[in-house]
Amino acid sequence: MIFLIGSREFPQRLTGIADERASLVELKARYGAGIVGMTKGQNGALIYCDGQSSRSPAYEVPGGCRDTTGAGDAFHTGFLSGLLSGENVETSLKMANAVAALKCRALGARTALPDKNELSEFLRNANC
Repeated sequence: MIFLIGSREFPQRLTGIADERASLVELKARYGAGIVGMTKGQNGALIYCDGQSSRSPAYEVPGGCRDTTGAGDAFHTGFLSGLLSGENVETSLKMANAVAALKCRALGARTALPDKNELSEFLRNANC
């Protein structure tokens, strides 16, 4: 399955369509991706899959945001990890946002990435 998830600006730049959902539908149609989406920083993320849109809000960064370097890569890692573990798209999207938030706790692209236990604990306490 093809996944195409980019930054908030990517779908509009590629399609010329300003409406978020419509631009994702067009991306899916053009490229045959099974899942298309956009990361939206502090506003979470939007995914389009199987004719349905799924939004997930961003989580607050514990202790405040120190560095967003690598947050997009962390998001993608969390999303794919969820899917490969058998989670549905919505749960994988929450996992992606959580990994990205936890990454932003410290300087550097990888220094604050959570392990599986830390991620589970964060999601349990986040009331998702």
